[in-house]
Amino acid sequence: MASVQKIPIPTCAEVEAVIIKTPGSAPGLDGTPYSFYRQHYQLVAKAIVNMLRMMPRLDTYDWTGVPIATQLL
Repeated sequence: MASVQKIPIPTCAEVEAVIIKTPGSAPGLDGTPYSFYRQHYQLVAKAIVNMLRMMPRLDTYDWTGVPIATQLL
């Protein structure tokens, strides 16, 4: 099996910094405009970091039998 590089989960401060720098553009796929994320950047950053922490580790997950299309999502 190929080696998977371990990338650390970003801190809330790092995610906040990215959110604050987003442009005032059209909504994303979920229909929420970036302005909403910027207005509530602390709450959104905490939610993103918590979701990343809850995700299974890709390097330890057993992908046997999982279709390749699902693996790429």
